[in-house]
Amino acid sequence: MYYIADSVGFQVDYESRGPVGLTPVSPRMYRFFASIYLEECCKSLAICGSAILNLNRIRKLFQSPFSNKVLTLRRAYWLAKTQVYYRFQFKSIGHGSVIYRPMLIANADCIELGSQVAILDGVRLEAVRDAYGRTPSLTIGANTNIEQGVHIICHSRVTIGRDVSITARSAIVDVTHPYHDPSAGKIGSQITDEDSFVEIGDGAVIGYGAVILPNVRIGRRAMVGANSVVTSDVPDLA
Repeated sequence: MYYIADSVGFQVDYESRGPVGLTPVSPRMYRFFASIYLEECCKSLAICGSAILNLNRIRKLFQSPFSNKVLTLRRAYWLAKTQVYYRFQFKSIGHGSVIYRPMLIANADCIELGSQVAILDGVRLEAVRDAYGRTPSLTIGANTNIEQGVHIICHSRVTIGRDVSITARSAIVDVTHPYHDPSAGKIGSQITDEDSFVEIGDGAVIGYGAVILPNVRIGRRAMVGANSVVTSDVPDLA
């Protein structure tokens, strides 16, 4: 016969030689409760291990140079702001993604970020709702890094894959401003009515100051040189 405790402690009745405060159970029920107990023990060990790991990280932070402390605390601040504040504005934000001091974020409910995306200072993420009723879609894949001062403007569809590196001062736009009608007013205020797009494949690299214009596909693991103006497709591995 197996027994389980009714409470934290139990006693033995020496006259009857039987336990007091224990409930007899079948072998099947005993195995069930034992499995729950082992599972809880494993969870407790995992929590203890995580706490020790965090203590080691804190110790390393205090032992690191002052500049490293500043960078670590700065990242922690913007990571918390991204995951707590921006999460409720964006369409979706993946785990571990961080946005540092953006210049502009417009219509964030049309923007999706994968996990572990890093977007550095001064970036402009602008989803534009045009006069023709389109809902823009700006998607940035997991583990992509976007460096300082990058401008991404989307009125229709911009898709950036996983593991992409977009270096500083680059621009990615799917917007065209019509200029043929002189009576239409300010050119920069007009947007061509078209289902335009930009697609950047997984693992691609966009060099410093490059400009990616509408209706362009950048292939998988392609390299776009610094200060390039891309007006046509770039194949994979180019």
